[in-house]
Amino acid sequence: MNRVLECANVEKMDPRWKQTCLQIVNQYIIPNLLPRFGERLNAELGKPVVNADDNNARTEWVGYFCGAIQMSICALSDESMLITPDANQQTVADKFMILFLQVFQFQNTTVAAEALLAVNQILNKLGVDFARYMDAF
Repeated sequence: MNRVLECANVEKMDPRWKQTCLQIVNQYIIPNLLPRFGERLNAELGKPVVNADDNNARTEWVGYFCGAIQMSICALSDESMLITPDANQQTVADKFMILFLQVFQFQNTTVAAEALLAVNQILNKLGVDFARYMDAF
């Protein structure tokens, strides 16, 4: 999936696959999988850790979900999905930033790096509108 998302990046896109990749990304991955990645990341962050194996598994999955979110946000062609508020007046960007701040609390450099890359993609998409999150950093 990350390869499809990478190929859908307009700057790196192979013209032969442009339409197919954009269609997959815009009609399936972004509206369906991006929210699921957020839900799964939230679930992983909430799991209790009983032993070192639990911690290692959680760390691994948190890293995977942060990476998938990062690639999905990178592939967004329309930033409005990130900034359109829901019924609770919370945007997708708000929800992801809350999750990434929780990831940073793990104090694990591997997952923090993945989360930081995802935050960087939100920064790239929002531009000056990212300033609202700067206090958290």
